[in-house]
Amino acid sequence: SVLIEGEGGIVLLGAPGVGKGTYSVRVAAALGAAHVSAGDLVRAEIRAGTELGKEVRRVMRRSWDA
Repeated sequence: SVLIEGEGGIVLLGAPGVGKGTYSVRVAAALGAAHVSAGDLVRAEIRAGTELGKEVRRVMRRSWDA
């Protein structure tokens, strides 16, 4: 995993299952900061049926069918 801290935010990068979500929630709580998950944002767009969500779903389906 990689921790990148910059002006205005912290980004956690790493392979699936290494604990990015677990630690990001803990770090956000400790710092009194917001926790934002790109995956959660994408899934919300898909559920809402937005144009972006529809396009993401099409791309995801193509990768699943490959």
